[in-house]
Amino acid sequence: MKKIISILLVSALFATIICCGLQGAAAANKVDESYAQRNINSFVGFLKKSGKLIDEDYYYFKEETFDKNGTTIKPEYFYDPGENTICIKSLIEYANANVLFYITLPAVYNGKCTFDYDYIDRTGETLQATAQVSIPSFNGKNAAFTKTGGNSAETPEQVNRSCNLIANLALINADNYAYRNGRLETGLYGFGFTAMCAHHAYEYHTTPAKMGVSGSAKRKVCIWCALQTTGGTVIPAVYSIALNKTAFYYNGKVQKPTVTVKDTKGKVLKEKQDYMLSYSSGSKAIGKYELKVIFKGNYSGSKTYYYTINPGKPQIAKLTAAKKALSIKWGKVNAVSGYQIQYAYNSAFKDAKTANVKGAVSVSKKLTSLASGKRCYVKIRSYKATTFNGEKVYIYSGWSSVRNAVVK
Repeated sequence: MKKIISILLVSALFATIICCGLQGAAAANKVDESYAQRNINSFVGFLKKSGKLIDEDYYYFKEETFDKNGTTIKPEYFYDPGENTICIKSLIEYANANVLFYITLPAVYNGKCTFDYDYIDRTGETLQATAQVSIPSFNGKNAAFTKTGGNSAETPEQVNRSCNLIANLALINADNYAYRNGRLETGLYGFGFTAMCAHHAYEYHTTPAKMGVSGSAKRKVCIWCALQTTGGTVIPAVYSIALNKTAFYYNGKVQKPTVTVKDTKGKVLKEKQDYMLSYSSGSKAIGKYELKVIFKGNYSGSKTYYYTINPGKPQIAKLTAAKKALSIKWGKVNAVSGYQIQYAYNSAFKDAKTANVKGAVSVSKKLTSLASGKRCYVKIRSYKATTFNGEKVYIYSGWSSVRNAVVK
């Protein structure tokens, strides 16, 4: 024989699983049959939705190709309604060899499946083998393979070693595809396999915290079988977001609120590390503006707030009584659209009337048709007509101090 296949497979495939840790998966060798059947039913439903081949009487789905460390794996899934069986096919290409590995199990769960192995390399060396497997007890190396064809001179022990190695890799990669692509219905663990992953390759995962929801950091998840370890650290939920101000008075300069974000432990989160702030452009002219807090890193989600830059507050400079009238003069306010005057015969401004004055440069107004002998209370504010999110809005200043006079 030109080469010992088991040695070739071990050396070639070791590069694929070299990153895996040495922590073994504990096989329970026990399975919930109803749970396995539900998963098989879900898998069959998934395959039926994927479409039926034109020239074959079975449902078929082909995953994308997965390449890792010089090894290419191409998984495909089949459901044969005539035989009522599921077949998972893995084509594994590496170095100078190809392996086709088939996992076939009945669509009605009975704890059994069949492994079929077909090896060929570029020198023409081939090997075919098969094994009947009890699903819960398979641990990735204990299937009893029988050689069914090929020109390889491997001994029965070498055949078993080679085929079990490929069987384990095929199972691991089938689950790897299922979990990485979000197709949990193809997860072999759900079919009753209790030891798909003889070795785990862990990645550290973080589940970000949100407003009111805690997260977790440094939680280890196997990239092959998605086994999750306990532990990790809790990321406390975001508890509060506070703006130092939501209203400013126009001063011709850029004005923006500052933000303080705290978690449920009272820790102050850091801008740029834990969150970013996105302000509306401008924040200088009179108007309404948007501030968005966008979480990042160990936190996710966003929250939107609004703030205004109000026009300056005018003050009444002079209030003069006249016959059935009052004349008002006030100080000019820059960058406004006009002024609004409110007046009433009581200091609470009950049943008050309003007079508008357009233009920033107009700084006087005569109120007429007033009741003689009555004391009239007057206040004034400025306003700015602008737009926000495509809609017209009016931004008002605060009211001035109240002045009063008796109408003649």
